[in-house]
Amino acid sequence: MAFIGELGKEQKKAVAAIMAHETGILHAPTAFGKTVVAIRVIAERRVNTLILTHSRQLLEQWRARIPSFLRGVEVGVIGGGKRKPTGQIDIATYQSLVNGRK
Repeated sequence: MAFIGELGKEQKKAVAAIMAHETGILHAPTAFGKTVVAIRVIAERRVNTLILTHSRQLLEQWRARIPSFLRGVEVGVIGGGKRKPTGQIDIATYQSLVNGRK
């Protein structure tokens, strides 16, 4: 899995801060590039990842952005009537996981 893209100065600081800890929360303003920062962290950590969103719109945003910044990954989707996880990077809505338990 290889990250292809350029981060800004503040985004690089955010990645470094996140990488210094096992867990964390990135709180930043709209248009900061939180999605790209998270994709970079996924690439650096090289671990299977589940991305949870609260809306189908955000799920689709993630699904579109990941291939723009990562090479060599399969992206799975759980939500919006789809249930095709890959076990590598999967994106799901909270609701789809709750409904899937029934």
